Amino acid sequence: MLPAGRRAGQGIDEAQFRLGWLFEKGLGVAVDFAQSLAWYQLSAAQCYASAQCAMGTMYENGHGTKQDFTEAMRWYELAAGQKHADAYYRLGSMFENHHGVEQDYLAAVDWYELAAATGHTLAHCNLGRIYADGLGVERDFGQAMRWYSEPAAKGDALAQLSLGVMYEHGDGVPEDNFEALRWYKLAADQGFPSAQFKMGFMYNSGKGVKCNYLEAMRWLKLATAQGDVTSLCHTGFMYEHGHGVEKDEARALFYYSKAARRGDVYAIKNREIIEARRSALSQ
Repeated sequence: MLPAGRRAGQGIDEAQFRLGWLFEKGLGVAVDFAQSLAWYQLSAAQCYASAQCAMGTMYENGHGTKQDFTEAMRWYELAAGQKHADAYYRLGSMFENHHGVEQDYLAAVDWYELAAATGHTLAHCNLGRIYADGLGVERDFGQAMRWYSEPAAKGDALAQLSLGVMYEHGDGVPEDNFEALRWYKLAADQGFPSAQFKMGFMYNSGKGVKCNYLEAMRWLKLATAQGDVTSLCHTGFMYEHGHGVEKDEARALFYYSKAARRGDVYAIKNREIIEARRSALSQ
């Protein structure tokens, strides 16, 4: 039996929660959602807030049980009643994504703000996105910048990427490709694929840095290795036009096809153009 299992068997709520988490994540044991749910339930029955929140995620995602947004909401509310930060965040997500409740961005903002007040990074990022995109609120780039800045300064890759986008496009700040590149690199160096794509794009376009196709391709390949669909499409473009690599239409078609299967509209169009050209030449 796992060390946590011995303590869980003694009815210790934290140990029961941790054992459930091990089964959910497959750490030291095979992933087993049914086992995970059972241990979470024992812990949650003792009002352990983290287990109550975990029960919510199991019901929301249909792990170990039938997906049930109403039951997920009930468990999140129980955990939120104990001021559990992730439960605040999850409730915000439920309202934002119309999971078992009417979509309500203002309610989402309220819950995200409660979570953000505890330092919850994703809540900060979601608030930044909501204000940047004007989702249910008046678009406010100043607010977006405020919400992104704290987690970005602490090293959160998503927040760093988001700040980079704001500087690249001049959203609420003077357009500054050098500052955009700085934020993108901080996120890309952490292995964040969307930021790695942005690094490739900046080098390919000569934005904030001298145009360098070899460096662009290096960053794009790091992102494609993680399955980033936009990078797959752009890697196809690089092979099609011989940017940083030997021109290779077959390789271009390979990458376009991978991105197209993921629904990338530009990849679908470029694949069709190459296939039509090949068909015409074969006639």
